[in-house]
Amino acid sequence: MATANGFEDLKEAATCSICLEYIRDPVTIDCGHNFCRTCITQCWEGRDENLPCPQCRRVSQGKELRSNWQLRSIVEVLQQQEENMCVKHKLPLQLFCEKDQELICLVCRESVEHKIHCVSPIEEAAQNYKTKLLELLSPLKKKMESKIKEEEQHKTTMVKLGTEMQKIVAEIEQLRSLLREKEQSKLEMDHKMTMAEKADKATLSSQIASLESLVVEIEQKCKEPASELLKDVGSTLSRCSGVRFQKPDPEVKNKPAQEVKNPKGKAKCVRYYTFPKLGPAVRNCQVSLDIDTMHPDLALIDQRRGVMAAYKKQLLSDNPKRFTSSRCVMGSAGIISGKHYWEVRIDLNTREWVLGVAAESVNRKGVFTWSPKEGVWAVKGGDNECWALGDKPVRLPLRNYPWKIGIYLDYEGGQLSFYNLWSFNHLYTFTGAAFTQRIFPFFSLDGGMLTLVGRCSPYWYLR
Repeated sequence: MATANGFEDLKEAATCSICLEYIRDPVTIDCGHNFCRTCITQCWEGRDENLPCPQCRRVSQGKELRSNWQLRSIVEVLQQQEENMCVKHKLPLQLFCEKDQELICLVCRESVEHKIHCVSPIEEAAQNYKTKLLELLSPLKKKMESKIKEEEQHKTTMVKLGTEMQKIVAEIEQLRSLLREKEQSKLEMDHKMTMAEKADKATLSSQIASLESLVVEIEQKCKEPASELLKDVGSTLSRCSGVRFQKPDPEVKNKPAQEVKNPKGKAKCVRYYTFPKLGPAVRNCQVSLDIDTMHPDLALIDQRRGVMAAYKKQLLSDNPKRFTSSRCVMGSAGIISGKHYWEVRIDLNTREWVLGVAAESVNRKGVFTWSPKEGVWAVKGGDNECWALGDKPVRLPLRNYPWKIGIYLDYEGGQLSFYNLWSFNHLYTFTGAAFTQRIFPFFSLDGGMLTLVGRCSPYWYLR
């Protein structure tokens, strides 16, 4: 108890009598009392002499404030001690209560509040919790490293995207430059044609005038007497046989058409720029449909280059290849390598359709969902909407409804892309497919018909 009283006396001595808090930046005045530098300065504000002590009222003649470094150290020790002292019993906090998660003193330990609780010495409790924290530290570091790696991958991806964006901007600028060149070329050609037309018109007018003059001369000559007619008939015949007229330059007439057919510049077709550079390595796949896989509610047309909804269910023999639960049909030739491209035209009366590729092992008898997990990579259309049938269907934004679709397959690259040939834009691409077995072009429809295009759009093979 004496220790507690001594602590209180020391605390009182270290307390500023103005703010009643521990003295901050302690200073001593002439009478020997100590105050916060800020408190005594504010107390004496506006006075230059006869400065009373706020505690003993003794007057100081000047504002001489002496820093008390010893008291500053005592205050710091008291503050530290107070932080480690029990507020209630003014004793050191030496124990830790596990239940209440707080520091307690020896008297608190024997109180009703903590007597039945599990307590331990501070150092022991700290060591236990340090061990637990260290156990959590390792997985947290691994998570942090994983997040740092993700961040680096994200940065790499963003750099790649930035590079691709720069390429796209460059291609757009290239296209703009091409359009400017073609516009200038058109203006120049219009001018040349106008000038050529004027020159041809003037030449033809001159030639017609010469012919009219010669015709009149011959008609008059024929009316003359024989003696007069024969005098200079040789000269007249010579002028008739010597008539030679220059024909209009055919190059001027044909050049505009040649410019259109064989345009100069880097692009041979504006539409090309909206599609990837497939190049000549892509095989224009001539797909024909396999009747052995066709659902009985469908019928093949156009030498197996198209499929339509049958007017009535067909009597077809069942076999392991035939779809019996879904109105589907597959291509007759499987694909195990290479890059391939084909196009499909969708009839206006087709209520719903699915286009893509399917694995040879796809379920043909039972109910299944169109998704890569089931061995089907496809897009679906209907009701003026279009969906990519991934593990979770994704609704695709449309400029125009795709009544004609281009399908590009890169077997080794694991890529399947769909293009809207009605508005000439990319629809969707499956990536990372990792095809490991034979796959086939895949078709499904409800009403209407689907037709394979015999000759694919030429701008896929421009370069």
